[in-house]
Amino acid sequence: MLWLCAWLPRLGLDCTARLDEAGAAPAVLTASRGGRERVVLADERARAHGVHPGLSLSAALALCPGLAALPRNERAERATLERLASWAGRFTSRVCLVLPDAMLLEIGASLALFGGLEKLVGGVGQGLEGLGYHALLATAPTPLAAEWLARSGSCRHCPSREALPGAVADLPLDVLVPEGRDRDGLAGMGLRTVGDLLAQPRAGLGRRFGPWLVDALDRAVGVAPDPRPAFEPPARFRAEVELPSESADTTALLFPLRRLLDELSAVLQGRCLVVQSLHLELRQRGEGATNTSLGLRRATADGAYLLGLLRERLERVRPRAPVTGLILESGVLFSAARESGTLFGADGGAGGLETLLDRLRARLGEAAVEGIAPAADHRPERAWCRVAAGQAVTTGGSDGRPLWLLPEPRRLETRSGRPWLDGPLRLSGGGERLEAGWWDGAEVRREYYRALDCAGARLWIYRDLTVEDAQWYLHGLFA
Repeated sequence: MLWLCAWLPRLGLDCTARLDEAGAAPAVLTASRGGRERVVLADERARAHGVHPGLSLSAALALCPGLAALPRNERAERATLERLASWAGRFTSRVCLVLPDAMLLEIGASLALFGGLEKLVGGVGQGLEGLGYHALLATAPTPLAAEWLARSGSCRHCPSREALPGAVADLPLDVLVPEGRDRDGLAGMGLRTVGDLLAQPRAGLGRRFGPWLVDALDRAVGVAPDPRPAFEPPARFRAEVELPSESADTTALLFPLRRLLDELSAVLQGRCLVVQSLHLELRQRGEGATNTSLGLRRATADGAYLLGLLRERLERVRPRAPVTGLILESGVLFSAARESGTLFGADGGAGGLETLLDRLRARLGEAAVEGIAPAADHRPERAWCRVAAGQAVTTGGSDGRPLWLLPEPRRLETRSGRPWLDGPLRLSGGGERLEAGWWDGAEVRREYYRALDCAGARLWIYRDLTVEDAQWYLHGLFA
């Protein structure tokens, strides 16, 4: 087995959205420790001002007055790590979480598929960077050794189990023993590195510091087994992000929304899945929220396509208060249909129509886009019905009728017994006799004819036989 560890040392900051990444202020994450608010994570710009973890928030603000202090959200960090684990499924069938900020990928069986270790590790690193996450990567035959190598920042790749003791020998004890009494005790014995521990008798270490230390060393070098539970991806995608500052402009939400959709797209593509519905919640100051949903005619995994549709939808959304966060949730994810491409590329047929319908719905609303279909009725004004847009319908012949009917028949003037519309109309086709509707109280008795006006336009007119003088009416126009 070969394990790849991806350690995300800035996970808490990376999963926090920025409205304007280029102009954002230096940022830190804070948490309450010892009754005071202290810095637990600082970005590069904050570190350049002397801000570091452990510093009190008041001292950090004194060093960097424009500092953006964000409370740490461990729940959001775990949710982000789980989404990244779902994405990592594109590289291997076995991914394990290492809380709070790392994940392990068993890549031994994936090397040939991705063209070797260098290309696979490069693909993982570039993918995480593209999603906006800083990661340190290392590989080793055991999961714990891979984790130690990544957390040490060495980013080394140990090729075999025999090389494990040497690969971890110069690692500092920080990777193994947290700060505390055990750490002080090891330092008091003159032990500074993992190699120093490996050189000591196991029995003595166990008696003095407990069996956990010996067990960790044995698991790291492959002497003891180290089973890890595999991560099971959820059936739906859900991502939540807090904004560093309130925003009353929905167009400013596109940057954090793009990040969420990039993650969704990466998860879908990695697992060969597609989505057909999305729900976006705009959390607002106070307890309120504005919700909007998006249904698709064509299931997709394309994040850019989904962003375009949600951009159209956000242009119509008017939150009642400034937005403080976003929640994006998908419908049920399902397997993508595998279709063969065409010889000369996509021709934009059915897919083009479905894309158009999705964009119209996003801009105009679900109820504003409909289709029409034939109905079983001889009366022209009742011979059609509304259906869902894009729904396949069975169409018959037009029977010589036009496709364009007036909303209401227009009564025509009659001169010398001939219909008149800006001049005399000339009948150009045989008539159609229609008698129907006696069963529903809307009886009609008509004789339809094609006619030409003075400009050569082709019209569809009829005589109403239900009245004594048989008035002429214009009912439709031919193309």
